[in-house]
Amino acid sequence: ESFEACSSACSDEEECRSITFRNSDNNCWLKRKQGGEKGPAPLEGLVSRNMKCDTSEIDTSCQRARNDFGGADLRDFKADNIEVCAGACRMSQDCQSITYRPSDK
Repeated sequence: ESFEACSSACSDEEECRSITFRNSDNNCWLKRKQGGEKGPAPLEGLVSRNMKCDTSEIDTSCQRARNDFGGADLRDFKADNIEVCAGACRMSQDCQSITYRPSDK
């Protein structure tokens, strides 16, 4: 197996939306959701991709200062800036909005 073969296997499966591949043992996981269940999470030795990838510029014009969209969290993590946070959301099928607090970085 290879990352390319893993991607090809996903392309052949109607329900496959993303993959994760581990080089050390050539394991390939086909995922039914973009970003897996909870979106991307850094983990050494793995390579993941969404089969459809939005590479357009992150638009932060809809951000609302001093607001929290409470509840419905997929996960939380520390991001260097709002663009990194928004990019992680974009990679997850279930993510519809973010809350970013600069003081937490």
